[in-house]
Amino acid sequence: MASINVFGWLGYEMEIDRHIKTRVFFAVVDSKRTRLAWYMFAQSLIPAWQVGFDRVLIGERKLDRNEVFGDAISHPTVNEDAGSDIGGLAPRLGPGHGNVAFLVMTDHVKTTTCLVRWLVDSRKHLTLKFDLRKAGKRTTSGVIFFAPSTWMKRGLVSLLGVEPFSVRALKRGVRGASALTGGVDPHSPGY
Repeated sequence: MASINVFGWLGYEMEIDRHIKTRVFFAVVDSKRTRLAWYMFAQSLIPAWQVGFDRVLIGERKLDRNEVFGDAISHPTVNEDAGSDIGGLAPRLGPGHGNVAFLVMTDHVKTTTCLVRWLVDSRKHLTLKFDLRKAGKRTTSGVIFFAPSTWMKRGLVSLLGVEPFSVRALKRGVRGASALTGGVDPHSPGY
């Protein structure tokens, strides 16, 4: 069975009124290293908590906190084959788009291991594992604890875009609205 490489790129938290949204960005690379598909896990909040983040979008509020807790590691994590189409593992990012997913994070001394699990289609679950280099401390309120250093969050996984593989693209990552993301800014508090 062919394998795919998964590169963790960025993890951060946005906070308003002690309500925290976690975002994790990662790249899936095909076994021949010809294509690179960018994905994002975005934590879901109950509607009453989402209101504050929506108010940021229309300029009525500012985030109380927007902090990176993990950034890129130069080596991938090898995962089993996710299928032949690395760009078809989740719907493209847009309002209300994405597959329901769970993110399990385990902190280590210098890294945070992320495990993202979601239903790709009606018959196939996919679990991808990757690491982020610790770049800051995460807040642990509003999460389910499995062990002292392991947390789980519920949200959506969305495809951000697919591009030819290159080390330069991996380092650049996804910086905002672009042709790659279909003009959508994945860093917007609305997602």
